[in-house]
Amino acid sequence: MPTRIAKHALVLARAFPEKQIVVVCGWNEPLRRRLARAGFENLDVRGYVADIDSVLGQCDVVITKAGPVTIMESILHRKPLVITGWVGMQEKDNVDFVLRHGVGTYSAGAKRLAQSVNALYERYDDFVERAQSFHRDGPQRIAQYVLELARPVISPTSRYGIIGSGVAQGS
Repeated sequence: MPTRIAKHALVLARAFPEKQIVVVCGWNEPLRRRLARAGFENLDVRGYVADIDSVLGQCDVVITKAGPVTIMESILHRKPLVITGWVGMQEKDNVDFVLRHGVGTYSAGAKRLAQSVNALYERYDDFVERAQSFHRDGPQRIAQYVLELARPVISPTSRYGIIGSGVAQGS
């Protein structure tokens, strides 16, 4: 059964034959071998990449799950994102973050991926500008976002402010 990453890579290779599609497989050697054998000249399949920074710097668009590190690295490089999913509930809010701040889009499933990428290219400059704005006021925006997430659990009567975080309460 094809993995989601393999499905996405093959959809993109077919939909964008004029684009180089770089797939970073990390330590997933079976996935790397499978995609390398797929026969698409525009598919650049890599295993573990020590210098992911240089790969991100060369991309037009980053297509990824909603991992926070990749999202922030993409914003740092002013690269629009297409989020394709998330791992567990810990990453779900990251999709909302990307959409709310206009630095990318969400694509549910491989069938809509090419359409999502095309829509992003149509408004590419808008996405890049919003990513650029993080360089001007990013720390404040991120702090505000964290406060918004924490607001439901902040208690004005708690010495430390957070209930249920594992922090010892004041005596």
